[in-house]
Amino acid sequence: MAFKFRVKLGPVEVEYEGDKEFEKEKLLELVSDVMHIHESSGKKAGSGSGAAHEGTGKDVGKGRGIQLTTGNIAAKLGLGKGKDLLLAACAHLEFVEGKQTHTREEIIADAKTATGFYKTSHVNNLTLYLGRLRDKLNEISKDNYTLNDATRADLKAKLGIS
Repeated sequence: MAFKFRVKLGPVEVEYEGDKEFEKEKLLELVSDVMHIHESSGKKAGSGSGAAHEGTGKDVGKGRGIQLTTGNIAAKLGLGKGKDLLLAACAHLEFVEGKQTHTREEIIADAKTATGFYKTSHVNNLTLYLGRLRDKLNEISKDNYTLNDATRADLKAKLGIS
């Protein structure tokens, strides 16, 4: 059975849809993280408008009208492995943040914002996971990546992005 919830505290909003096991394992941790993000933003509950980037408090979409977090993307795609989370992070960086290329550091930093999916082992296995994504990513220079055209089109279709 699918589990779905949404937490909004001031400018910080997190939405999740996926495995019900998440409820048992991560819900309290996620709510605590949202409260910490809200407190560190210095905003009072109810202040601000619009969605926020999960984990940073930055506005989502950069004027592009796309309001998805890395966690939202991973949940919508039904991703469950480390390499899949990195793919969701790349999609977030391109579609939401508007970055055409991304470094290893940017990819892992973005993956960390998906608190319901991220595991510390993902950092240790980053080279392995990026290697497994060779059919979906282009390495345009040393440690700089972009989605390839086929993957970009496929992800846009799955996410309903034009």
